Amino acid sequence: MHSIKCLVLAKEPDTWQGLEQHMSEIPGVVIQHRANQLETVLEGALTDVDVIFCEFSFIEQLSVYSYVYTVKLPPVICLLTEQDRPEELGTGRVFGFLSPGAASEQVVETIKQVVRQKNNGREGHPNRWRREGFIFINSEYKIIRIKFEDIQFCEGMKDYTQIYLVGKAQPVITLQNLKTFSSKLPDEVFVRVHRSFVVSLHHVDTISRNEIAVGKKIIPIGNSYRNDFFHIVESNS
Repeated sequence: MHSIKCLVLAKEPDTWQGLEQHMSEIPGVVIQHRANQLETVLEGALTDVDVIFCEFSFIEQLSVYSYVYTVKLPPVICLLTEQDRPEELGTGRVFGFLSPGAASEQVVETIKQVVRQKNNGREGHPNRWRREGFIFINSEYKIIRIKFEDIQFCEGMKDYTQIYLVGKAQPVITLQNLKTFSSKLPDEVFVRVHRSFVVSLHHVDTISRNEIAVGKKIIPIGNSYRNDFFHIVESNS
């Protein structure tokens, strides 16, 4: 089984000790984060895992967070107690359901389904992006459609990202950090070259040892990204 990183989000962690015990017995499954409130895991953890196990009470909050910040969440497994009403969730909101007394076989099968989706998503990723060719983002109280081909480079500014586009004097700003936003870009075109910059290979004009020119913008090459970037350059030369 592939390595699967999990987040367990539960107000009463003791309720789910049996579930965690089953998970710990599955090779490759790692509980990456535990939390009893959503606010403590918003900084990157929601997209740093392969699956979220969360109590029914958190589903609505996750949905709102995903919509407002245009964050694509990993599969969500809803943890249901006898008092919960899953019919209130609507359709397409969760990947699956588990109860506190779920048998080991149920947990294993749920994890296997996540692995299958993860593998299918990885195999289909390049074709999917080439087919769609754009992304929707929330910016300044509007939802904006941006073509990948128009993105020259992205600059991270701590808690938000500036997206520089062809023919636009001012960048579009989205309330996502650079790591989160760049994960949604096709990685065969967009390359992280510095902790604060992602560039589109389609818009790189010149390259020196320490800098990249994209139009009039000079972008530094970070030491920790140098080898990977020049390997990509060499493979395209």
